[in-house]
Amino acid sequence: MQNLITVIIGVVCGLSCGFYAYRNKKNPYLWFFIGLMCGVLGLLFLIFFPFKKKQTEPVLAQPVPYSYSGKLWHYLDPANTCLGPMSEQKLHDEFKKGIITSSTYLWNQEMDEWKTLEQLKLFNINSL
Repeated sequence: MQNLITVIIGVVCGLSCGFYAYRNKKNPYLWFFIGLMCGVLGLLFLIFFPFKKKQTEPVLAQPVPYSYSGKLWHYLDPANTCLGPMSEQKLHDEFKKGIITSSTYLWNQEMDEWKTLEQLKLFNINSL
């Protein structure tokens, strides 16, 4: 009779371990077997000793790139020296470095006159 009680307790612990493991995305068959063999100790181990979750590399949010026009740009430095030509990407990099400001005058071949970066609104100045 005692063996029957031991088997019933083992099966109940195995089912409990399997169910708990299934709910927590662990292998329910393995934990059923552990619960069956170890009884209450297997269930306690499963509940009170959480396993480390697999760490994945964080996905960093990439800034949404603005579209480059392919035009070649020139700009005036503080001494009014014309520098360029450069791509819009290079112009953007110069702005991020602080070499070009929102009040810097820019020009390309499609423009009639020089305009400030703020007037042209090439990229979002406030978000940089």
